[in-house]
Amino acid sequence: MNKARSLTLTLVLVWILIKMVFFFIDDADMGFDVGVMANLLFILIAIASSLWFKYKKVTLQESTFLDDLKDSMKEAGLYVIIVVVFIFLYLKVIDPELLQSRVNEGVAAMEEILRDPAKLEETRNLRPDLKDMTPEELIAQYRSSQEQILSPGVTTALSLFALMSVSVLYSIVTTLLFRKVLLK
Repeated sequence: MNKARSLTLTLVLVWILIKMVFFFIDDADMGFDVGVMANLLFILIAIASSLWFKYKKVTLQESTFLDDLKDSMKEAGLYVIIVVVFIFLYLKVIDPELLQSRVNEGVAAMEEILRDPAKLEETRNLRPDLKDMTPEELIAQYRSSQEQILSPGVTTALSLFALMSVSVLYSIVTTLLFRKVLLK
């Protein structure tokens, strides 16, 4: 196993450790924020390290921009896939109550809004299909939509999309920086 791959796997383990520490201290909100920021940093480190270790072996003339992009995306992709699998397992097995508590928070906020007759009328005016619904029906519909959106599968898919998008952007920018600035 090469050094970049070892570093990428180490970063994954550090991210999982961070996530689990916040799970055990029961601070999901802070764990989410720190987890997102750590992911952004760790993806960047994985990409930069793949190029760094590559250019210790080859010269700029021996590699093309697309080769560099491919190599950096390999490491970022490995990181993202392992993290996304862990996110799914975390939401499905380790902390299944997390998403349900988010749904309950949203429903409580909606109930608060619907208690105010002016806000209830405003909500009904925004969506004509809701005019004939009682507040209880509105809440039931809201709960149902939130449970669909905040399911482990949808959350995992959105995480995959977001992390891969960041990886592509970071890979392009980092490769350009390496080729145009650092290796000149």
